Amino acid sequence: MKGRSSSKMKVFEPFKINQMELKNRMVVSAMVTNYCSEDGMATEKFIAYHEHKAKGGWGLIITEDYAVTPTAGGFKKLPGLWEDGQIESHKELTRRIHEAGGKIRNRARFAMEIIENIKEKCGKDYPVLYRMSAVEYVPGGLEIEESKILARLVEEAGADCIHCSQGVYASTHVIIPPSVVPRAAYVENAAEIKKVVDIPVIAVGRINDVEIAESVLQADKADLVTMARASLIKETN
Repeated sequence: MKGRSSSKMKVFEPFKINQMELKNRMVVSAMVTNYCSEDGMATEKFIAYHEHKAKGGWGLIITEDYAVTPTAGGFKKLPGLWEDGQIESHKELTRRIHEAGGKIRNRARFAMEIIENIKEKCGKDYPVLYRMSAVEYVPGGLEIEESKILARLVEEAGADCIHCSQGVYASTHVIIPPSVVPRAAYVENAAEIKKVVDIPVIAVGRINDVEIAESVLQADKADLVTMARASLIKETN
């Protein structure tokens, strides 16, 4: 491209895939690296390899295939997601790529393929609701900015609605919030997800009164609201 300004080249123009914004049109293809451990963990070498590409300015990084069982991979050192113990190392991969300015799509592949297969088998009119913990509230856990990317991807895959929950079993105080937690304490997570998708979003978490539920809807922070323990209250005569 001798004599041609990079600012005028189409390859360096921003691009959008549904709601996912890329800073340019350059994509790293999926390539087997054999940089993971034999038990599927993301090693420092594997993370640094992708981080280097993100720092180099690539718009999108597609990671290699992930094995979902110990015998699923065609190579010994593929990344794996067949047990919970592998999750943290791959979260670190995602975090460092995002910090370096890149985008990572492969993390959402499992969820996307499930949604796509349901739609294929049951038809486009079959409603698929996707429940996610938008913020996990544990060190190194999923944060809202990552969840916004995930939300766009599952919408792209065909999800018809997102149920925006929060927490994991290591943060049960969030999953089952005690009465000292303010009402509708986590509705802002749903509001953030709602900003980036065009499908309905459900909010949950200490929404235990019809007036609170109405205020959430009136503020356009969610399209539907859920109640758990509040739905168990017995009627009295």
